Amino acid sequence: MWDYNGAIVRFMKVSIIVPVYNSEKYIDRCLGAIQNQTYKDIECLCIDDGSTDSSIQICQHYVKRDNRFRLITLSNHGVSYARNIGIEQSTGDFIMFCDSDDYVSEKWVEIMAEVMSHNRESWIVSGFERMENNKVNRLPFPEKEDIVYMDMEEYYQVFSSGCSPYVWNKIYLKSRIEELELKFNTTVGNGEDIEFNVKYCNGLRRIVGINQVLYYYNCNNMSSITNRYDPELFCTYKFAYDVRKELIAEKYKAAYDAYWFPLFYSALENTFLNSEIGLWGKLVMNNKIVHDPCFTNALRNSGLSKKDKSILLLETCHNYILYYLLMKFIGFLKREKVI
Repeated sequence: MWDYNGAIVRFMKVSIIVPVYNSEKYIDRCLGAIQNQTYKDIECLCIDDGSTDSSIQICQHYVKRDNRFRLITLSNHGVSYARNIGIEQSTGDFIMFCDSDDYVSEKWVEIMAEVMSHNRESWIVSGFERMENNKVNRLPFPEKEDIVYMDMEEYYQVFSSGCSPYVWNKIYLKSRIEELELKFNTTVGNGEDIEFNVKYCNGLRRIVGINQVLYYYNCNNMSSITNRYDPELFCTYKFAYDVRKELIAEKYKAAYDAYWFPLFYSALENTFLNSEIGLWGKLVMNNKIVHDPCFTNALRNSGLSKKDKSILLLETCHNYILYYLLMKFIGFLKREKVI
């Protein structure tokens, strides 16, 4: 399956950047997995972002017994700022990222570095496993060979597999990051990984997909958005939709819009969980969303209105207040028929 001759990669140092914030439950597992990598020429930069628990002490334990580990302490600025500091302080040829509540396969670095050493002008993407109630494996190109080479115009396939947004299942050439003056956007709360990846991909012609699970993503401690109001939900989706559009080939644009429209529509439903404003305020908020160009384009281009009469009604009205009233009236008529 894999042929590691080591002729090139043995001389390439890999910097692993681990932002740390109150991760005492998981950080030992994370750093232990990094320490046990089969690829030894690494440095691990633990960037503590103002932890108030025992995370720093756990990191210091690794620093004391393994000179490949370094600890940098900051006041709390957020994960993007911490990653930027890690990039600045790194000394490796390649850069990888790991979140402090996750862990990795022992061959995570070996396999990624081997592939990168032969494909420096490519975007390297590996598979990962979501650690939830039911574990789900995500591979960049499912049901294909162990390693796949594709043109960048096939980016949508990586997107649709769920492997595109993150930085921890990728490996980056530090010289390219420096050449592009790439940094994580510290002004956004979500989507900074996506923006970083898209900017890194600009100018690259090829994607290399590693169809093997190398990273274990812990999302058990993430709260669901389905039962709480999120005032930034539509903006979060919009940012992720917009920033990727330049990488979506023409042949995939309809599928791309069909993916995003249900998420945009869910933001309309999420508005009704806002307990601080009345019905009229919610209708006005949703009317603004409906008139946003991202929402309009996704609705028009997805083709979903041909399959769903309620979506067709929304497209025809192009006004959420009118749409809401008509849907209520239609619901009333249906109840009357039942009675």
